[in-house]
Amino acid sequence: MGSSPAIAPVEHMPGTPYIMGPGAPAVMPHGAVSVPIGSQMIREEHVPFPIRVQKVLREYLGELLGMWVFISIGVGVNAQYTVGTSDRETFLPTNLAWGFAIMAGVYVTAGVSGGHLNPAVSLAFFLYRDMNFWKMLGFWGVQLCGAYLGAAFTYLCWLPSINRYDGHIKKAEGPTGTGTIFYTLPQTFYTNGSHLWTEIYSTAILIIFVFAVTDRKNNPLVGPLAPIVIGFTVAALLLCFGLALNPARDLGPRLFTLSAGYGAETFNGHSTYFWVPIFGPLFGAVLGGLMYIILIRPQLRDVVVMQSDEGSRA
Repeated sequence: MGSSPAIAPVEHMPGTPYIMGPGAPAVMPHGAVSVPIGSQMIREEHVPFPIRVQKVLREYLGELLGMWVFISIGVGVNAQYTVGTSDRETFLPTNLAWGFAIMAGVYVTAGVSGGHLNPAVSLAFFLYRDMNFWKMLGFWGVQLCGAYLGAAFTYLCWLPSINRYDGHIKKAEGPTGTGTIFYTLPQTFYTNGSHLWTEIYSTAILIIFVFAVTDRKNNPLVGPLAPIVIGFTVAALLLCFGLALNPARDLGPRLFTLSAGYGAETFNGHSTYFWVPIFGPLFGAVLGGLMYIILIRPQLRDVVVMQSDEGSRA
């Protein structure tokens, strides 16, 4: 038999796992984190600084790589839809592909960082679970970098087709515009206000679902299936609303298009729409997390008690 890993996550807080080793209790008290050093369990604040840095770097690199995978697949599908095929009736498979993209990204990094891949998710875990503020900011930074890199590498893959499509003239909008391969933009008859509300509403639904499937009191058997059900939920929300649901998913590729020569139109198009997919999902995260904490979480204690009573009577 192989040796057991020195550090293994056991609790249900993605991005902020409790840690145990041989001889540790099955579940650490809420908010307590211990790390095995040799044969002893030592509280995290007493762990040598290099070990703590190594753990944090692993989580950041996991988020970076997961976001890279997510955006590479999603933006690649958008490119196929825009410049790689004459069949424009591909709304359904495109949005399904974005769902599979987030599924792939979460599977890549879930065991390392929790697979947030979304600043809105990280904000919700900071506000309503036990993620600390500085770690959240770090996640935001690497999520944005991963999205930028995913867009950049996918752009290089599709550059010949993009050049053929736009005649080497990089435009964000218009008949030969290719900016929306990388970022979101509403139809001209929508106002920024209406899209802001839709981003808030749809992201709130997403956060409620993420909290539900990562809460072991609510769904103890989901486990490895969580990325699949989250992926299908994202696909369903995109089919319903067609929005970003994710500040980094929009801002990272948008920054790349600016650096790739698409010009100021990248940010000032559609009445400076760029701020909507940034702040809308963040507000939605606050709302969705609050709804779950108020309406669902308090009821789970009663469910657990009733199930225990039924088990003892059986």
